[in-house]
Amino acid sequence: MNVTRRTMYGLQAAVDIAAHQAEGPVKLREISARLGRSKPFLGQILAALNFSGILETRRGPHGGYLLRRSATEITLFDILSITEGPMRLVPCVGTPGGADEACPFAGRCPAGPVWADIHDQMLNLFRGVTLHDLCG
Repeated sequence: MNVTRRTMYGLQAAVDIAAHQAEGPVKLREISARLGRSKPFLGQILAALNFSGILETRRGPHGGYLLRRSATEITLFDILSITEGPMRLVPCVGTPGGADEACPFAGRCPAGPVWADIHDQMLNLFRGVTLHDLCG
């Protein structure tokens, strides 16, 4: 699994919002300036986080972004799922039906149980880290 810039920027922006929303909605230009990131690219990422229910958008001169839930309730898994989509360590693990049917070793791969265990542990680690933890 390779974490893309989209995920890194989305996570940085979500942490920035968590750290600054006590002052009111956080503006895109403020996030962009603090992080040194492109406003258009950040805007696309924040739109995805808004659409998914992580963020709330307020319009107008005093508008901006707020977390829709507490920073203690939003996990790294939530951000990764939105920015990367389904996470799969190897193609045969993490699919809704289990093993990839296109794999000639489906159901009889000696490493299958190991990959499944590593996949589950990885997802549990991502679920165990919150935005609050990252604001530290």
